[in-house]
Amino acid sequence: MLLPVYNGMPYLAETIDSIVEQTFSDWELVIVDNASDDGSVEYVESRMATDSRIRLLRNEINLGVTKGLKRGLVHCRGRWIARIDADDRALPRRIGRQVAFMVANPDVVAVSCFAHYIDARGNRLGVMPNDLTTRDDYSRYMAENGLIGILHPGALIDAAALQAIGDYRPDYEPAEDIDLWNRLSERGAVLVMPEFLMEYRLHGGSVLAGSSRRAYMARQWVQASMLARRRGEPEPAKDEFEAEWRSAPLLTRLSRNREFCAEMLTRRGRENLAAGARVTGLVKLAIATLLRPAYTWPRLKKHKQAREMAAGLSAP
Repeated sequence: MLLPVYNGMPYLAETIDSIVEQTFSDWELVIVDNASDDGSVEYVESRMATDSRIRLLRNEINLGVTKGLKRGLVHCRGRWIARIDADDRALPRRIGRQVAFMVANPDVVAVSCFAHYIDARGNRLGVMPNDLTTRDDYSRYMAENGLIGILHPGALIDAAALQAIGDYRPDYEPAEDIDLWNRLSERGAVLVMPEFLMEYRLHGGSVLAGSSRRAYMARQWVQASMLARRRGEPEPAKDEFEAEWRSAPLLTRLSRNREFCAEMLTRRGRENLAAGARVTGLVKLAIATLLRPAYTWPRLKKHKQAREMAAGLSAP
């Protein structure tokens, strides 16, 4: 498993515990510390003293998540790379179930899972489903050139496929994972197991809570790059993409701002609902639907269908 951390206390202990308690025991945990100063390093060192499967790489400066991941990958020795973040928890069967799935489905290059949202205290708030659970779903995404997004800290990735595409690209941060899934999807299937195998923490510093215009722009660049690749053309450089974005006609820029607002309200509305803030979430989703119904409504419908499927599953 590969875990980047920067000032991960107090949640880091729960994360490491969740890995140590896996029913599948043949794992290594490579922790990449990005110059933490909150006791994270000392805590990891104390765990290393009692479990030789845990290893620590220390960066003298904070390289950021993506560069930290790239450094960690060099030191990962397994056939598959499992990801987790320093504030999330893997449920006990996660690694075993995902490894068995990959062995049984050699055409799959990455798989993730359903997750429970949890709060800062670890209480479950709601569920995080996904509509990419079958090969038909994968084929539909590919045919429609849709951006594939799966839960990054719940993913298990084929190491050979990851190496073949050049792994993570820091320039695409904070959408480096979306870029990764869509490049991997051009080598094999990317799927989500319809099983609850993770707990994903929502709090003020979480990635989902920090969604912003920068993340939106990064996803747009990921999509432009994906479309260029699939047309057999060079990917647009970041400067080239941003220059085109800024120089677009006024009406185009206004339309893009509307799209951005609708996307952010949709994401944050769903987050509010998951956290139990029902009224706030519904208001945001209503505004998003008014701004861009063609974007918001199909996603809400798919999310509802995925939630209904999730509700019918055993969720330990």
